[in-house]
Amino acid sequence: MKDVDGAVPGNGHALVELFARLREANGNPSLTVIASRIPSRGKKNAARSYLSEIFRGRKFPSGDRAEAIALALLASDRDVDQARFLAESARERSGPDTAGGGEPTGAGRYEREVQGFLDFYTAVFVGRDRELTEILAATAHSDGRYVIVEAPAGYGKSALAAQLIVRHRARGWPGRQPNLIYYLVRQDGERNTAEAFYSAVNSQLQDLLREAMTVNQDARQRFRELWSRAAAEARSGRPLILLVDGLDEVAPSGTAIVDLLPTDTGRHVSVIVTSRPSPDVTSRVPLDHPLRRGIRLSLGDFDEPEIAMLLRHFGSQHVSEREVRRILKVTRGQPLFARFVTEDVAAGNAYVLAAMADHPPAGVSEYFSWQISQLTSAADRTITWDALALLVATRGPISRPDLAGALGWSADRAARALRPIERFLIGRNQVELMHREMRRAIASHLPADSCPE
Repeated sequence: MKDVDGAVPGNGHALVELFARLREANGNPSLTVIASRIPSRGKKNAARSYLSEIFRGRKFPSGDRAEAIALALLASDRDVDQARFLAESARERSGPDTAGGGEPTGAGRYEREVQGFLDFYTAVFVGRDRELTEILAATAHSDGRYVIVEAPAGYGKSALAAQLIVRHRARGWPGRQPNLIYYLVRQDGERNTAEAFYSAVNSQLQDLLREAMTVNQDARQRFRELWSRAAAEARSGRPLILLVDGLDEVAPSGTAIVDLLPTDTGRHVSVIVTSRPSPDVTSRVPLDHPLRRGIRLSLGDFDEPEIAMLLRHFGSQHVSEREVRRILKVTRGQPLFARFVTEDVAAGNAYVLAAMADHPPAGVSEYFSWQISQLTSAADRTITWDALALLVATRGPISRPDLAGALGWSADRAARALRPIERFLIGRNQVELMHREMRRAIASHLPADSCPE
C-alpha cells in the first residue's frame, strides 16, 4: 500500500518532510505558536518540547496527533490525510512515541546512540567558523568531491562534524538543505568495524529512499545499491553528503572504514571525512579512488581571540589580555587543551596555570595525565578510582545503573563517584570517557589493585 505521493509505510522521514513543507508554507511559525493551536491539557513547555522531537524525526506521533499538527499548520484535507497515514505507518515500524514505548530502530537507533557525542562536541564551539564555511562551500559545488579535514588529536575534527550534523537536523544548513548520511568512527564499543558502519549508514539510506528494512542480504552489496540510488537522485536543490568522522580509528583486524568509502561521487554528491594527518588515510585506497583527489583542510592552533572567546563562554566576566596570554603560553593554542584550561580558569581555579607554568604539558594527552595525577593525590583508592577503572575496562558506553550494579553500589554512591570527572564524560544516561587520550592517561595511572573484579 502506498499513499498518493508514493511514500511507503514505515517511513518517518516522509512525515518530517511533510511537516517541514507545511511549516515553511505557513511562514515558519515558532513551535510555541504551533503548540498553541493544538488542543491540549498538558503544559505548553511540554507540548513545545514534544513538537521539537517530532519535527526532528526523533518521535512519531499517533495518527490523531499527526492530524492535529497538520491542522495547526493550516494543511489541506489531502495533506492532513497524508500526515495521518505516514504517522501510523511510521509507528508500525519504529514503535510508539511514548516514553515507555519500544526502542527506536534503524536510523532512529543510531541517532540515539550518537546523541551523547553530539551534546558534548556542540557544547563548546569557537574559532572554527572559517573552516566550517570552507567545508560548506566545498560541498555546495555541483561536481562530486571528497573533503578531508585533517588535524592532530584534540583539534576539533569531531566538533566540526557534530556541528554539521546538528545544523542539518535543525534545518539550519545555509543554502540548500542536503540529504546528510553520517557515521562517527570510534574504537570504543567496536564502532570502527565494517559491520557497525554498514548497520548505521544503510539504515539512514533506507530511510532516505523510503525503503523497508532487509534481512539476509550482504551489507556491503546493500550499501552499494542504496548509495548508487541515493547518488542518482541527488540534485542541485537536494545534494547528497556522506560524513565520516574519525577515519583514522582503525580496527585491530579486518576491514578499515576507509576501505568502505564510495568511489562514485557524481554531480551534487560529496563525502566529508575527518582524520589525523598521520598516517595518511589516502594511502590505503587505490590510486584512482576519488579520496586521493580530495580537498584537504587542516585545522590550526587557537590564538588570543579564540582563548578570549572560550573564557567568555565559560562565564568569565572580565577577560584580561595577561590571562589570555598565560593560557596561550601554557596550552600553545591546542584547542581541546585550551578548552579545559580555560574552563578551569573561568571557574576560579587559577592555580592550574601556576601549577603548569614551570613544566607545561606537551599537549592534551599530558594535560589529561596531569589532571589524573591531581585526582590521584586527592582521591587515591576512593570510589572515583573504582568508577574510572570500570570505565576504562568497559571500552564503550555503560548506563549509570549498570555501572552502579557492576560495582555493587547504590545510585547515590555512583553519582558521588562520577561527580569529580563529569566534565570528562560523554552522555547523560549512557556514559563513557570523552576521548581516547583520556582513556590512555587514566590507564597509565590506575593502581594495580584498582580494577574491579
